[in-house]
Formats: sequence, C-alpha cells, structure tokens
Amino acid sequence: MASVVETERTSEAPGAPLSIGAVLFLASDLLLFAGFFAAYFTIGAASDEWPPAGVEIDSARPLIFTVVLVASALTVWRGVVAARAGRRSEAQAWLIATGVSGLAFIGGTLLEFADLSFDIDTDAYGSVYWITFGVHLLHVAAGLFLIGVVVALLRGKSRAPADVIVTVLAYFWYFLAGLSVALFLVFYVIQ
Repeated sequence: MASVVETERTSEAPGAPLSIGAVLFLASDLLLFAGFFAAYFTIGAASDEWPPAGVEIDSARPLIFTVVLVASALTVWRGVVAARAGRRSEAQAWLIATGVSGLAFIGGTLLEFADLSFDIDTDAYGSVYWITFGVHLLHVAAGLFLIGVVVALLRGKSRAPADVIVTVLAYFWYFLAGLSVALFLVFYVIQ
C-alpha cells in the first residue's frame, strides 16, 4: 500500500484561497464584459451607420468621471499599503475616500444617463450601451457595498487579516477602474 507523505505548506500566504477566488471571479466578470464588447463591435460591423443616426453623446462628463474612478484606484492602493503596515484606521480613511470617488462616479453616470438622446429600446446601439453601462454601474455599486463591509470589519474587532481583505477589495476596484477606461475608449473614442 502506498504511503502518503505530508509536507508542510509554507509557500502559501495567509488568505491565498480568498485571493485566488477573487481572481477567478474577476476573470469570469471579464468574460461577461467581453461579451458586451463583442456585441457592440459585431452589431456595429453589421450596421450601415454606427452609432446610428440620432445618437448624440458628449464625452466631457464621462471623461471626467472616468478619471475620477481611475484616480480612486490610487486611494484604494493607499488603503492596501496602510492595511499591510497594520494601520487599520488609515486604511479605513483611504477606503472611505475611495467610496466617495465611487459615489461621484455613480452620480456622474446617472447624470449622463438622464441626458442621453436614446433609450435601451431605441435600437441595438441603445440596448448595448444601456446594458453595458448599467451592469458596470451595478458593479461600482457592489464595490461601494464591499467598501462598507471592509471598513466595518476594520473598525470592529474582526480577526480577518486586514491586508488580505483590503487587497482583495482593491483587485475588484482596479478591475472597475480599468473597465471604465475600456468603456470610455470603446463608446466615446473609437465608436
């Protein structure tokens, strides 16, 4: 009968399963948005005019709020640095600043939605636009919820490793910031 030799696992960092799970989740999320981009480019390639006549979009406001979301990647990074150094209060402050930026992004996006000249049911462009940006907006809202949860964990007497939970949150926030840049480039620059 074969014997089982146990070896000590010293190479695995604390929280590694959580980090791996987060990366797998983000990979699946990337596939979701890849499908939205594929729909945008496929429908656009099959259309005589893309975006269709009557679609008027101004890029100034979306650019400003894309920059706000990208800048918030720096504040979440500062939160990671603080958490890794064991400065929980400082990490909380940086995460709250990140949350304020996320709220500004949501507000700017909702203002943009209110000014659009088309709806989700106007045409294929409207459908792809509203679904893609709507799902992105829901992701930012989910990120704000997660920021609230992590800040609460940092304030309480949680034994959860602050550096790990803040880092995993940061992965998600970096994804949102990068996605915001991609959405801006595709819908407002490349068209």
